[in-house]
Amino acid sequence: MPVETLTIAPEYLSIYIAGRTGVDIPMHMDRQGIFASPQCINVPAYDWNHGDTNVTFGPFDELNETAEPAFDGFLETSHKRLIVFGAIVY
Repeated sequence: MPVETLTIAPEYLSIYIAGRTGVDIPMHMDRQGIFASPQCINVPAYDWNHGDTNVTFGPFDELNETAEPAFDGFLETSHKRLIVFGAIVY
């Protein structure tokens, strides 16, 4: 996977990364940070009116970052794609 960086301004305070649709989003109501399951990663983000959120994907040894990654793990991507989405409120 090549290194990719997204700059987004989500409407709500999280974005979700998955390899397919219809996944359960991992959450914890009493703690902050990144929460992950094998199917989905829940990433905290700035609210759209507080600025952009930058998210970088890729193999750690190919990143040119000086800081440690906020999340280092694996995500099931049986279709070899990533889907990045935000909360939908009905």
